[in-house]
Amino acid sequence: MGSWGRSSLAECGGSAPARRRKNKPHFQFFRSLLGLAIGLLLLLGAGAAHGHATRRPLSTAERQAVIAAMEEAGHPRDYLERIFLNSRLRKLDAAVGFNVINKEAQRDYSEFLQPYALRMARRFKRRYRKLLARTERAHGVPRNILVALLLVETQFGRARQPYRVLEVYASLVVDTGEDALRRHYRRLKPHYPELERDYLRERLEQKREWALGELSALISMGVQNGTDIARLRGSYAGAFGMSQFLPSSYLRWGADGNGDGKVYLNQIPDALFSVAAYLKAHGWTEDADSEQMRRAVWEYNHSPQYVEAIFAVRRALAPPAAKAAPPATSSRQGETPPESGETRQGDAPAGRGIGGADDAPPQPAGSEDAAAPPQPDKSEDAAAPSQ
Repeated sequence: MGSWGRSSLAECGGSAPARRRKNKPHFQFFRSLLGLAIGLLLLLGAGAAHGHATRRPLSTAERQAVIAAMEEAGHPRDYLERIFLNSRLRKLDAAVGFNVINKEAQRDYSEFLQPYALRMARRFKRRYRKLLARTERAHGVPRNILVALLLVETQFGRARQPYRVLEVYASLVVDTGEDALRRHYRRLKPHYPELERDYLRERLEQKREWALGELSALISMGVQNGTDIARLRGSYAGAFGMSQFLPSSYLRWGADGNGDGKVYLNQIPDALFSVAAYLKAHGWTEDADSEQMRRAVWEYNHSPQYVEAIFAVRRALAPPAAKAAPPATSSRQGETPPESGETRQGDAPAGRGIGGADDAPPQPAGSEDAAAPPQPDKSEDAAAPSQ
């Protein structure tokens, strides 16, 4: 009821409304308490079913297995022991489950074409117009593509990064064998009735091999660049920063955008330069045709839905005159590049890796888990909110 309605009741001076107002706080308290209890029960039930609440410490044997694998990959044992003998290092069943189940085919990106999302993108484009122009000159990638990518990936750094990257990869490395297979099959089967035990076994092995490479790259970040990898947070696939790079992609295409000699993907200049460097390395050129541009974006995420969303946001951000004259396209524009049945081994928005993973997360970007956007810094090269 609006304020006008309350005023009208008050002006009537009836005794019955007064009695209801007197008892209302008690009623509201118990109703709120009951609602909270029901909500907690539902949340705990869903978490137990999907594995969100399962975060058990890694056993001593599991820690030693990870140390041995990374020492074999050439990393110094003293550094590995300092990182992996931490008793608080946990195994994440939820992250393992999300990695082995591909949800990208069900992903809906329409939220990024809603008025609020596009207003956010236009504000970012206006605020960082000089930096975007500098990035475009350096790498030849149009600013509207860069803005679209950062919007869809993490809403310019606002999306929550729920997992410790180190724990994600350690969990995938050690969670193989028949015991792990039985546990994950029992947990996932009720929610994915079509899931077969042999398929799950194969996926766990595939993701272990992939995670070994990404974990090695993550350790290289710590050894070579001084990154505090024990505190680095990202998506369930280990993608981190505004641009949601995997560790291997960070080492190959991370780019310094503000000239400080370091690459921090939670800083807007570095995130923009890194995204542009990645697209350029995967075929984006100033004179590229439409199909070539789409393939470069597809390399960022092997999902046709993702590619369509990026170009749809780009069109929405274009000036009216540009929208009225669509660019010339090859006869094959709109075709999905080959081998696109599964997204690349990374992450969907609010947590996407690049160039190594092949799954997308079930949670949508901009969900209730997203943190409230902070006020922007007045400096054009300001850091994005840390995750």
